[in-house]
Amino acid sequence: LIDNQYVVMNFTTNAFTQNNGVIDIEVFRDDCSRYECQLTGPSSWCTIDAVELAPCSAKAGRYFIRVENPGAEFFTIDFYRNETTIQTIQHQQLITEIVYPYEYQEYYYEAVNVGEGSTLSIDVCSICGDIEAFIRPD
Repeated sequence: LIDNQYVVMNFTTNAFTQNNGVIDIEVFRDDCSRYECQLTGPSSWCTIDAVELAPCSAKAGRYFIRVENPGAEFFTIDFYRNETTIQTIQHQQLITEIVYPYEYQEYYYEAVNVGEGSTLSIDVCSICGDIEAFIRPD
């Protein structure tokens, strides 16, 4: 994956799955990172998404999917390769964005005329839901 791409995996059962049907899913990579989710009953779903496959960990390597499905229930795996835009931030710029679930926004700030011991201050907040931020020293 290039720097502005990430993956989303969505697992679903259909309406005919038994009420006590359970499917355990594990996704792992070459670097031994592991992500887990579970489907229980009809029309259930779980997602291994942008939050789980953060840009710091979702680069390169192969993905392996292991499914434990003792009841031989039908299920679907949808694999999406998504892309984010990279926006350049100007000094003292305020940005307000609507970010949808399973989506990333990436911003780039070029520091100019900063001395040793300078501090970059960033406030990230959410009106509803959880938010996760990463700062990469490029």
